[in-house]
Amino acid sequence: MNLIVDIGNSFWKIALFDQNKIVKRAEIPDADKAFIQDFLEDIIPAAIGFSSVRDSYESEKALFNNFGPVYTISASDPLPVSLHYKTPLTLGTDRISGAVFGKRKFPETNLLVITLGTCITCDILTDEGVFMGGTISPGPQMRLTAMHEYTGKLPELEFTDEVLLPGVSTDSCMHSGAWYGVLAEVEYYIAYYKQQYPDLHVIVSGGFAPSFEKKIKYPIFAQKDIVLKGLNEILNYQLGHIEK
Repeated sequence: MNLIVDIGNSFWKIALFDQNKIVKRAEIPDADKAFIQDFLEDIIPAAIGFSSVRDSYESEKALFNNFGPVYTISASDPLPVSLHYKTPLTLGTDRISGAVFGKRKFPETNLLVITLGTCITCDILTDEGVFMGGTISPGPQMRLTAMHEYTGKLPELEFTDEVLLPGVSTDSCMHSGAWYGVLAEVEYYIAYYKQQYPDLHVIVSGGFAPSFEKKIKYPIFAQKDIVLKGLNEILNYQLGHIEK
């Protein structure tokens, strides 16, 4: 079994894989050695894939050294996709792993991979397996937070998908602006890329995806945990290169 650790902007996501299937999963704000022991129980992972969006993560990575061989996953390592990206060392493994998942799920297909999380990422993977880049923009909650922090009077709000259009109060105007703004942005990108790739498949994932996936007017494939699943694919790919 593989253990995959993904430290994101808001949470740690940890998953135990039996081949390509998640058999155990946790999402937590932080982790320590005791939590890892409880999570694994008596299981000893064959390999641990570690990914982090943070600049400094050595102390977090060191937590896993006693539980199995740890492999850091980054854009500079062997990958099952090619990168057509001018600054690959700044490319987050969350975006790469989403594309890698897409390639496995829909091989030889032009893909738009959309992740609705802290940020919104929309990335193109060609049918030849080339990652072309895409866009990064503020996620739903970040939009609300920014409106509060960069103005004098707008309130601090939590995201909700119970919205009115038009809004009838300051709160409801902000909520509807954030929600419909995300929906309009996503639908624009899908329409734009469908002009370039008529056979385009669209994958939607991320923590905020359930709030939007049934409202998007285009056919999509909604899937949880594409980052974790893609990281597991990358880990297996890298292990195969090491064995050779």
